[in-house]
Amino acid sequence: MSDDLELEMILAKKRRELMAMAARKSVEEEGMARGARKSDPLEVVRGVLTDRGEEVLEAALSQYPEEARRIVERLAELIERGALRGSITGRQLLWLFRNLGLDVRLETKIYVEQDGRFVPLMDAMRKRDD
Repeated sequence: MSDDLELEMILAKKRRELMAMAARKSVEEEGMARGARKSDPLEVVRGVLTDRGEEVLEAALSQYPEEARRIVERLAELIERGALRGSITGRQLLWLFRNLGLDVRLETKIYVEQDGRFVPLMDAMRKRDD
């Protein structure tokens, strides 16, 4: 009878181990599936950009591709965790990049009103010289 009891204890222990292994595998599979559904960091950040934010982001990515991607990944993490809420303006994003050592250059255009419409300053100056 003690052999039967010992066998039952061994079988029970084996069942617990198999159940634990199956549970771990299920958790791992769920984690991989969640990782596969993980959103693109660029899209997460683009979703909160306002004003000229998209322009600043594109300039940063073209001038400093690796560094800007790392910053975007970190921003996306903060947004997804809820640590960063609200929108990000172009000015704020430019400030962030510059404070992190990326001197992002933007194309600046100055417009002036001439004859009831806005024209680039260079065009207005050319017309004045003619």
